[in-house]
Amino acid sequence: MAVLRKLVASGVWSAERPLSRALRQQSGYLAAVARHAEAVAAAEEAVVLARGDSSRARPLAVALAGLAIRLLAAGRAAEGLATAREVAAVGGQPQKAVARALTDLSDALAEAGEPEAAVEPSERAVAMWRSLGAEPEIGAALTGHADRLAALGRWADAVAYAAEAVEHHRAAAASPVSAEAERKLALVLTSYAVTLNRVGREQEALAAEAEAAALRGR
Repeated sequence: MAVLRKLVASGVWSAERPLSRALRQQSGYLAAVARHAEAVAAAEEAVVLARGDSSRARPLAVALAGLAIRLLAAGRAAEGLATAREVAAVGGQPQKAVARALTDLSDALAEAGEPEAAVEPSERAVAMWRSLGAEPEIGAALTGHADRLAALGRWADAVAYAAEAVEHHRAAAASPVSAEAERKLALVLTSYAVTLNRVGREQEALAAEAEAAALRGR
């Protein structure tokens, strides 16, 4: 990283993006060992570099999402929420890196006790994965968004997303048959059964739970 910093300081533009990536990685490592202040500082430096990359929106969206997550982990909720709102304002075409960052941001907001704020990035991640046509990410994003909606008591909306998630996971488990995919399908079906029960669709809930039990018993 020291070499990259020297290159950036000497005006080598092509070194800025690699340095930003390295800083985001370092921020993650620091956060993993609870060195939150240092993690935030590294994430902030990555954002500064990304703001200078006016050619593409993706690096800035990813860097901002990372900073929001680090701020939330550091207990700086107000700043984390403000940064999360800035992520939502960044334009650009759907990219896998941005979609993953939005999913991580949604999870972090939910864990920080901000379920309402968690819905928007989750919804954007679903839309991006659909646009990209990426599997199995679509199924996972749908499941996550259903969980975010359920946390707000929006059970009817949660059922719709959970049902779509089940279909994606069922397809993944069937072609080709995969034990790991079947395990994930069983988990999704169990969650789906809970949402079905909450909207009074008991028979469908029983069927979903029976299918999950059959998968677990294989």
